[in-house]
Amino acid sequence: MNMLASATKSPNVAPQDFDTVIKMTKLCLKEIAKVKYELNFTYPQLCANLSVHVKKIRGQRSLYFEETWSSLPTISINVADYCAGFTYLNEYASYQSSPVIGTITSCSPRTALLATVAHEVAHYIQYHCGPSVYYLHWCYKKPHGKGFKTIYRYLREAVVNPQVRADAGVTPQLQHNLSKNQVVFDEI
Repeated sequence: MNMLASATKSPNVAPQDFDTVIKMTKLCLKEIAKVKYELNFTYPQLCANLSVHVKKIRGQRSLYFEETWSSLPTISINVADYCAGFTYLNEYASYQSSPVIGTITSCSPRTALLATVAHEVAHYIQYHCGPSVYYLHWCYKKPHGKGFKTIYRYLREAVVNPQVRADAGVTPQLQHNLSKNQVVFDEI
């Protein structure tokens, strides 16, 4: 089992919510470590260099940061909205209308949390891997710029959006039929 460098939680976070976030984080890391994304980082390498903190504080965002006193990048995931049963995810204005990475208006609380985790993992990959990945090294610095959107798009397409469709009752066959009849052009 690959371990994260560090995984901590605030005292008011339930153990099952903590475990859910850790599993979602590992799911995203396992997906993005696949060869097809050409990051040249393995899943164990990505896990070994990431710290995860889970908190539950109303009104605060989840975030990615690098501690000045530590060499470990950290994602901090706020489970307050998940625990309150929120069934949507607001995204930033620059891409909120994107059909792939935009705002999710209706989903299960678990899927909204998964999207939040994917968002923060995308920031981790953006800043941790971006400087050494040929297609990111020129665009990884802007917080919600092209580098971030590329990584987030990979995670949304592979991990989050299938669950959004499942929450909406869209079967894989129906999605296939819709895709054959509809082409969506989405700028990064």
